[in-house]
Amino acid sequence: MNHNNTQPKTSSDDTTHRRLSGKDRLVLEVLSIVTILIGVVVLLYFFNSVRTDSKINEVLDWSAEQTEEDPNAERPSLLLAFLDSFGIIVPILILFLGGLFIRLGWWLRQRNVNAARWAQITYAWLAIASGMLAILQPVIDGVNTDSLLAAVPFVLLVIPFRLVLLWLDRALDNDVFLGEEPFAARDTRTAWSLLVPTMAVLIIVAARPLEQSFINSLTDKRFASQTVPNFVGLGNYEKLMTVRFDVVECRRDDNGECRRRDDGSIRWELIDRSLLEDGYRTAWNLNWPIITDSEHALAVSGLDAEWLKSVWTTLQFVAASVSLELLIGLFIALTVNSNFRGRGYMRAVMLVPWAIPTVISARLWELMLKD
Repeated sequence: MNHNNTQPKTSSDDTTHRRLSGKDRLVLEVLSIVTILIGVVVLLYFFNSVRTDSKINEVLDWSAEQTEEDPNAERPSLLLAFLDSFGIIVPILILFLGGLFIRLGWWLRQRNVNAARWAQITYAWLAIASGMLAILQPVIDGVNTDSLLAAVPFVLLVIPFRLVLLWLDRALDNDVFLGEEPFAARDTRTAWSLLVPTMAVLIIVAARPLEQSFINSLTDKRFASQTVPNFVGLGNYEKLMTVRFDVVECRRDDNGECRRRDDGSIRWELIDRSLLEDGYRTAWNLNWPIITDSEHALAVSGLDAEWLKSVWTTLQFVAASVSLELLIGLFIALTVNSNFRGRGYMRAVMLVPWAIPTVISARLWELMLKD
């Protein structure tokens, strides 16, 4: 008696071994290659930017003759030239994106369903970014022939990106890609897709400027200078934070009395000449009875007295504004949280003062940068 041990194929087996049509295979191959090429182009563009950077070329073209002509001249640092032009965040981000596209293209070629889902998000954001650039081009440069022509390539890019999204939707419905997507992967993908705009704004508006400020603080970088800066370490911080305290005597008149200004304040002697030659300048002369007598004052000096005054002014402003805003904010919160007619409308209106300062700040920066 013969027993048939052949098991019927399940739907998952059919999906796993499903053969692609010639059209789907061609589109999949093209999409995989294009995705990989995007990553390669991103990396090549970055490497070419490094190769053609003027500051990096200045260091590479440095010759011994320049040192002989100016004995005080030192060869600029190649690392500082790179950091001054590109920083740390931008190279890491570009390398990550380039590698991400290459890996995504490779997994698309393997018909991986997770790669297809990630490709949907990637090309969706590429389409959105292209559309936004097409709109911003005339807004930034003004509506003219040149700006409209510059926006055309971005408009044209939206079309193939949209076609890719349509094909991916159809391919996922027709089981072109293999495997099943876990629920955890869906949540992760959704979270990252929602974080993309926030992270882009955070990097452009906050992270990159803060990084530039920190790198420049370790060098002798001058504003708008095109030369390669020199590394000074914590010298700038030392200059800002160096504070000394000296007891000074009042200036006396012919009668031996302390001289006074028109407003009645006492005129104090300067700190020692040697300290002045070292760069110290007095920020305040404190004539507090707890510290000194009426004819002496405590001179608070620093290598950057104006910065010390700015810090003190900032501390005063923070103390006053935080206290005032806390009290007013608590009162408003309790009021708005109570029951009264028009409470929802009032809550919506209260968002306007929160949004307006950002718009005003952006306009002021635009005016300053134009000057």
